[in-house]
Amino acid sequence: MLPEGGARHQPTESVRALGPGEEQRHTRTEPHRRRSKYSAWIYRALLPKAALRPRPGLSGAHFPAVSGQNLIRTRTRVSRMLELCKVTPSLFISNARSACSTELLQQEAVTQCINVTRQQPFPSATVAKMQVSVFDDPNEDLHAHFDSCADAIEAEARRGGKTLVYCKNGRSRSAAICAAYLLKYQQLTLEGALQQVKAARHVIEPNPGFMLQLQRYEEELRQRDQT
Repeated sequence: MLPEGGARHQPTESVRALGPGEEQRHTRTEPHRRRSKYSAWIYRALLPKAALRPRPGLSGAHFPAVSGQNLIRTRTRVSRMLELCKVTPSLFISNARSACSTELLQQEAVTQCINVTRQQPFPSATVAKMQVSVFDDPNEDLHAHFDSCADAIEAEARRGGKTLVYCKNGRSRSAAICAAYLLKYQQLTLEGALQQVKAARHVIEPNPGFMLQLQRYEEELRQRDQT
């Protein structure tokens, strides 16, 4: 391997003093040392510090030693990416990737999926399917779908089924639909509804436009109860 300058490194002074045969056997050029340091840097950069352990007798050189505990932590991080979060006994929220996991749907006995996106796929599992074609845009009219989605969730619950509401990241659109259901059928305030959804999935955050639409929906429900 050549260094950046293109010229080979010359042996050190002590090596040049040796005979020709010994010089070839014992010469250690800079590229060898650089390659060794580079390999050690890769190990330190790619593995967690807890997985690196000094190996005795090798001048403090570090080698990877992945323990069972580190493997468990890795599996835990992956499993958290794929999960259905329970809002009520009959209502779940998730991202699109989790929603397409047949294993998770069967595990939670989900019988209906509401896809609150325009582009994300439906799961291949045999469940009832409903789509709300909106983008995660504050100008989208999600309010027009609050009643129909809340009614579908409640109807499925009364049949003994369970509904999963999802969008791409499980943060904005799906959270707004779940909050609308809680406003209408659990008679919660908007603040209480959002707290309940957030307790199930802490990353939820309806965009500002959907928040305004939820506030309007809360007021409409209050007026309906008064008439």
